[in-house]
Amino acid sequence: MESHLANHFTKAPALIVREYLQRLGTEDLETAKKWKITDQPSIKSFHDSIEELPEGRVSRINRALAKAFICAGLPFQTIENPFFVDFLKELNPAYHPPSRDLLSNRLIEEQLAKVNYKVEQELRHATNLTLGKNVIIIIIIIITTTTY
Repeated sequence: MESHLANHFTKAPALIVREYLQRLGTEDLETAKKWKITDQPSIKSFHDSIEELPEGRVSRINRALAKAFICAGLPFQTIENPFFVDFLKELNPAYHPPSRDLLSNRLIEEQLAKVNYKVEQELRHATNLTLGKNVIIIIIIIITTTTY
C-alpha cells in the first residue's frame, strides 16, 4: 500500500508522497544496520539449514530476487516453475519463494519506490541540471544497478 501511494497515487499531496518515498527508500539502511556481523560465524552457517529464516533475511532475498527478475527481463511466471523452485530450494531449503502475484506487484512496487526516492534525492542535491529523456533513463539504470 505504501509503495502504491509513493508511486501511483497522483491525487495525494506531495508531502505525503515524499514521506512514503523516504520511508521506503530508507528501509534498506535500517535493515543493514540490524544485520551487521560482530561475531565469528558458527559452523551452522556453512551447511544447509531447515530452520525457518528470519523475516529480515527473507525480505533481503525477495528484494534481490525482484531485482534479478527486473534487470534480466525474466517473465514473472518463472518464479512458479517447478525447476526454478527446486533451484531455489537447493540454494536454501528454508526459503519459500514468493508467488508470481507478490513478485510482480508488491515487490516490484517497493523497488520502484526506492528507485524513485533515490532519483529524487539525487535531483534535489544536483545543481545546473539540463534534463532530457536519455539522462533520466541513465540515472535510473545507474541507481538500480549500483544499489543492493
